[in-house]
Amino acid sequence: MYRLEVIATNLAEAVAAQTGGAHSVEVCVDLAVGGLTPPLDTVHAIRDALSIDINMMVRPHAENFYYSPHDIDLILQQAEAAASIGVTSIVFGALTSNREVDAALVQQVKTAAGGLRLTFHRALDEAVNPTQGILALRGQAERLLCSGGAPDIWQGREQMGRWVRQFGDQFTFACAGGVTLANLPELVRITGAPEYHVGSAARAQGVVKVENVRALAAVLQHIE
Repeated sequence: MYRLEVIATNLAEAVAAQTGGAHSVEVCVDLAVGGLTPPLDTVHAIRDALSIDINMMVRPHAENFYYSPHDIDLILQQAEAAASIGVTSIVFGALTSNREVDAALVQQVKTAAGGLRLTFHRALDEAVNPTQGILALRGQAERLLCSGGAPDIWQGREQMGRWVRQFGDQFTFACAGGVTLANLPELVRITGAPEYHVGSAARAQGVVKVENVRALAAVLQHIE
C-alpha cells in the first residue's frame, strides 16, 4: 500500500487531510522556509482529534541545518515534548559544519525522545554525500523524507529509486519536494517508494483542501 502524507500547519488542515484520505500528517509551521517546530498546543489538539499518524517537525530555525549548543538544547527539549504528547515520529535533520549527516546529534535527539520513531528530513538532500549519510543513519532513523539528493523529487527521482532498491529494507522512504497530482503516478513507477509527502499539491489558496487530498489519495489507491 502506498501512503500519502500531507503537511498541516493547524488543526483544521490536519482534519482536512484525514478527511481526504491521508495516512499521516506532518505538523509544522512556516512552510515558506521549509517548516519549523509547531506550537505544542497545536500538536496536542491534532493528536486529540486525529486517528492517523502524526509526525512533528523539530526544527528551531531556518538558517541552516548546522546547530549551535543553544539550538541543540532547544531541539532536545522539543523532542522530549513531542514524545510526551504521543506523536508517531519526530521529523528532524542535522548536518555538521562540513555538510555531513550529524549522526551523533540524531542519536541525542532520538534518546531525548525516548527512542521515538525518527524521520530524517530533507537535510539529507543538502549533505555533501547523501548516500554516505544514509549509511550513517542506520539504526537511528527509521524513515527518510527526501528528494533523492536533488532540489526536487522530479530531478531526484532516479536516485530515489536507487536508494529505495538499495536501502528499502532498512528505511521507509518518503518522496518529498514537488510531488504533484500530475507527476505522482510516474514517481511511484520510477522510485517505488512507499510514501509520498505533499505540501502545495494538497492546497488551494494556501490552505489544505479535502478535495485536493482526496484526488491524491485516489491516485495512490488506483495504482495499488
